[in-house]
Amino acid sequence: MDWDERYDFLTALYNDKHPDEIWEERSEEPIRDLMEYVARKDYFHFFCMGFTVFEDGRYIVHEKIRELIWLYNKNH
Repeated sequence: MDWDERYDFLTALYNDKHPDEIWEERSEEPIRDLMEYVARKDYFHFFCMGFTVFEDGRYIVHEKIRELIWLYNKNH
């Protein structure tokens, strides 16, 4: 993914998981700011944000993760 695509992807995951505290651009370099946050949390943290698991075992996969799975399956 290009950096701007990665930024859109990660902020969508973050914002959907934290609707009351959406990602806030804090400087003139929002991509760098987000990547610094990702470096502190790591990508697995964001991957986990892409899933909502309910107590009864049902789960929802975030549309961005579904798109990536579809693209991966299409190309393999």
